[in-house]
Amino acid sequence: MATFKLQKNGFIYLYHWIDRKNCFRITTKMKLEERDWNSSKSRPKNPEATYNGYKITNQLVRYEAALTRALALQPEVTKSNLGEFKKLFISILSPANGNDTNEYHFLS
Repeated sequence: MATFKLQKNGFIYLYHWIDRKNCFRITTKMKLEERDWNSSKSRPKNPEATYNGYKITNQLVRYEAALTRALALQPEVTKSNLGEFKKLFISILSPANGNDTNEYHFLS
C-alpha cells in the first residue's frame, strides 16, 4: 500500500514498506507547503491544489496505480532487489507505457 508523506523540504514522497525495517521510497518531485498538507489523509487539503500546472491529487493517484502495477509484476520485493523494483516502477510511469511525457517530468 502506498503512503505519501510530506517531507520538511516540502517534497512529497511515496513510501511502501516491504518489511519492518525497509521501505521503497521515491520522490514525486512535487512540492507543497506544510500548511496545505493533510497528513492523516496523505493528500493536499485542497483536492484542486496544483504543482507546475498538474493536480497533485491526480499525480498521487497515478503513483499509486504505478505501485500497484509494479507489485503485480514483481510481488516479492526485498531489500536486495529494491533497485530492480525502482527501475520497474519508473518504467511504468514512463511515456513508453502510455503516460504523457509532461506528466513524467516529476521523475526526470
